[in-house]
Amino acid sequence: MGVALLLFWTPVAAGATDDADADLLDMSIEELLELEVVTASKKKQTIAEAPAFTHVITREQILRYGYRTVGEALWSLIGLYVNTDLVYGYSGVRGFARAGDYNTRILVLFDGQRMNDPLYDFGAIDEALPIDIDGVERIEVVKGPGSALWGNNALLGVVNVVPQKGADVDGLESGVEYASYDRFKGYVKGGKAFAGGIDGAAMFSYVGGDGVEEIEISPLGIAEDQDYGASSQGYLTASYKGLELNFLAGGREKRDPTGANYVIFNSPFEGTRVEDTRFHTQLSYERGVLPERDGNVLARFYHSVYNRHADYEYDTLALFPEVEPYINYDEGESQWWGGELQLSGDLHPRVELIGGFEYHDVYKAAFKNVDQFALHLDESLDWHILAGYAQAEIEAASFLHLVLGGRVDDYSNLEAKWSPRVALVLTPREGTAVKAMFGQAFRAPNAYERVYDNGGLLGRTLGGRRGSPGARRLSIMGNPDLEPETITTWEVIWDQAIAGNLRLVGSLYQYEIEDIISPVDINVGVLQYQNVGTVESRGAGVMLQMHLDRGIMSHAGFSVLRAEDADTGSRVENSPKYLGNLGVSVPFFARKLCASAELQAVGGRKTLSDSEVDPSFNTNLILRYQPLKWVDATFGIYNLFDEDQRVPSALQHLNNGTEKLPLRGRAFRSVIRGYY
Repeated sequence: MGVALLLFWTPVAAGATDDADADLLDMSIEELLELEVVTASKKKQTIAEAPAFTHVITREQILRYGYRTVGEALWSLIGLYVNTDLVYGYSGVRGFARAGDYNTRILVLFDGQRMNDPLYDFGAIDEALPIDIDGVERIEVVKGPGSALWGNNALLGVVNVVPQKGADVDGLESGVEYASYDRFKGYVKGGKAFAGGIDGAAMFSYVGGDGVEEIEISPLGIAEDQDYGASSQGYLTASYKGLELNFLAGGREKRDPTGANYVIFNSPFEGTRVEDTRFHTQLSYERGVLPERDGNVLARFYHSVYNRHADYEYDTLALFPEVEPYINYDEGESQWWGGELQLSGDLHPRVELIGGFEYHDVYKAAFKNVDQFALHLDESLDWHILAGYAQAEIEAASFLHLVLGGRVDDYSNLEAKWSPRVALVLTPREGTAVKAMFGQAFRAPNAYERVYDNGGLLGRTLGGRRGSPGARRLSIMGNPDLEPETITTWEVIWDQAIAGNLRLVGSLYQYEIEDIISPVDINVGVLQYQNVGTVESRGAGVMLQMHLDRGIMSHAGFSVLRAEDADTGSRVENSPKYLGNLGVSVPFFARKLCASAELQAVGGRKTLSDSEVDPSFNTNLILRYQPLKWVDATFGIYNLFDEDQRVPSALQHLNNGTEKLPLRGRAFRSVIRGYY
């Protein structure tokens, strides 16, 4: 899946251009450490100053390593690993990724705008996220709790996907891709920075494919031609002297080959499929104020829509012999709007302050489930959130900074949540940063977990003509009494530049997640989300990065970790014992040809049924050739050695006896891009 190592594991300034990315190839490690990020503190600061473990994946890395989705790019970061249910892609962070969790514990942003929806809290990182990877300028990733500034969902980390602006594109670009499994992609984008301060960019893309022809889902059998997927997406961004408009929209359809939730497996009919549609609009204005205080004001307004539709195909031979296979229609619709007012400046020559207020109004969150037998669910709710946050950075000495921050989120339907943050940042000399950090974050129960109650769905029957495993009746019962889950994290980081071309980073962390929200089988075939307990985790990681002459980059990282149930002391499911990656990127022929490779390793993991998933090793090789300025070609081999990689399944698969789901095997990909 993910294609390679982080080309150079360093931050990129907000608003960086392609020229800036090219300059990065010739910078020393010390110079790279002085570049700026914004996601860690909602303001520009260097990697040394940022009070968090922050990474940035740049446009240059995306091109060199042939990432196909944001999720693949995330897999290149130490401490992160991928998961899938063959419909959606997810990412685990530091040993925690509950099977079946829709990335609810990671906050995903599009240029600072929240992408997690209020229905399921889904933080999409695959093609369900409506921005094509070829339109991404950079991806900023902050590991650790982020609720002190960002609020809900920032439990394990924050992923901010920043699109290309007009100055980044600077003309027209188009691309065509063909890959294994009849995957086809085409895109076109254009952008320009005009005189007078006007900047604009737009992009549209389509990607689709038949998917894997045969997928073995044990013990159900072989799913044939059940992996189809297609998506279309586009964005528009325009700015003028501090005023900026972003619009993002997309839709995706994907078939589910796994037979989850007792649907017909390997259906010869339409099969089970899901559709996601999104519309996001944001208008913001930023300008400097009080120049003697280096002040700044930011105001933004947004409106978002997320809808999900699923067709579940069932067979009822024994219960209703006269009824042919039928479709159960499941729908979720949500609409929400909000705004933010943020102020920042120098409270004192040694004290920088940033603070603000946010308001979010979820005025529609509705579920409906119906088939030819009955209306099983028709539920709607609404709520609003008022939040305030502040963070002070105190310069105790030229080499010592203290960061104090916190945020209060006051829900109309839940108790208010307080999220504090404390960090000590020590920079005794150039190229050295030592950070000690404490933080708390939360995830509020979403609408699906609180109110979804389908009243029971009819399953398949023993001896059915389509190979069904037995009569089932699946029901999900809502739980309006759910409380938010919270995390408390302690972390220490040493970031050291050595001899101008070597960077060594070591980290130690410990966290505790309380009141975890998880589905519980409260009766045969009846599931309910409950606050079920506490998970404790400890881990250590080390990263070694080299940045040599002529654009040669090399990287190695390894972490050991253990996330365990606080009551039993046993390792939690889907938590690997270790994570690692090793990679290199080497340009040839005056940088016209670049070869990049990476090995990604994920240690063994437990399944929900206490069996073991074997360690997985994924190797990718990418060649990118740009003989002329206006054209380039990329050829990639993913999972080079065709390793049999599997991940733990979720509860909806375990009900059918499926403990593990397979990742895709070896795949080839070719892309041609033109620049005009």
